[in-house]
Amino acid sequence: MSINSQVIYRIRDELIKKRREQTQASGYQTTMNANHMCAVLDQSGVPISFGTNVFNIKTPTTEHAEAQALRKLMERIGRTTKKLKIDILVVRTNGHNSKPCDRCIRRMEELQARFTIRHIYFTHEDESDGIRCVKFCKLAQDPDRHYSSYDRNLRRPKQNKLQDLCDKENKFGGQNVCKVC
Repeated sequence: MSINSQVIYRIRDELIKKRREQTQASGYQTTMNANHMCAVLDQSGVPISFGTNVFNIKTPTTEHAEAQALRKLMERIGRTTKKLKIDILVVRTNGHNSKPCDRCIRRMEELQARFTIRHIYFTHEDESDGIRCVKFCKLAQDPDRHYSSYDRNLRRPKQNKLQDLCDKENKFGGQNVCKVC
């Protein structure tokens, strides 16, 4: 790990405590496993922005902890030509994996003009210490990206429509190869 591992563990514990306090204060008990928190860290490992997963049932929209933490940081620093060097820590407060999803990675890539993202730290149950550290450039190039359940459910209707088109083509066209796919 680039940043002192004790600093990462301390911040992880603070994020878990902060999330529990938020949940208790709101009186809301979640049935979802979306208990993510994020801290954007400066070069020395000091948190400079925080974010938490937000799901709005009325609209239905979601903002992931990583996106919220980066948005809050951009709002706070305003317009600047200085490119900040940062690391990102993502914690799933119920102890499971918190690897950033495809949408969050794409958002981080979009912000590369404003930030140099060096490392992504995230909770991972397969690690002996519970934290995995990956260079951002390696994570961005990983072909095996994670899709959040929200995004999987949004994509499913589109995939079903595509499958329906394929079925119609095969049924009426008499071909085994679909022109749509």
